[in-house]
Amino acid sequence: MSDLVTLEEAQEFLDTDEDLSAAITRASAEIRSRIGPVVIEPTTEVHDGGGEDIFLSRYPVKESTIVVTDTQDQTAFDNYVAYPDEGRLSATYRWGPGRRRWKVKYEAGLVDSVDNVPGDIKKATLLLIAEEVEGQGSGRLQSESIGDYSYTRSSAEEADVEIQRLLAPYRRRDLF
Repeated sequence: MSDLVTLEEAQEFLDTDEDLSAAITRASAEIRSRIGPVVIEPTTEVHDGGGEDIFLSRYPVKESTIVVTDTQDQTAFDNYVAYPDEGRLSATYRWGPGRRRWKVKYEAGLVDSVDNVPGDIKKATLLLIAEEVEGQGSGRLQSESIGDYSYTRSSAEEADVEIQRLLAPYRRRDLF
């Protein structure tokens, strides 16, 4: 699983020369958990049969990479229609019944390399890294008081709102 920003990008964003590799990997994993794979990665899954559709756990799927095998007789199966943006394979009739019958190998993700990760995903990743690195032990609460009115907000909350906004166009729309 690829990191979503380079070490150089993170160091420039935080204006530091310290090794941020571990923070980059953690932030990249967090982003993937929120929106699914970004840099194309290979995946193998085994699914039960008997229904009309198989729903893949990762998408968008690079359609040309899908290989479906019947685990009962180890033969390739191509009687389906792929919906790559949904991560769905729809059998022409029905998927043959059986527990863990269908093995699906495929590649899923938005882009082919870290160089092509969309800017808003990179920025969200960099904000998460900054939260981890700069947020440790710093007093980050901001407050305002006017008469009886008092308001306190953490800059971490602001960063999370910004991260959510940046990632909103990439959020997975689960069908089930």
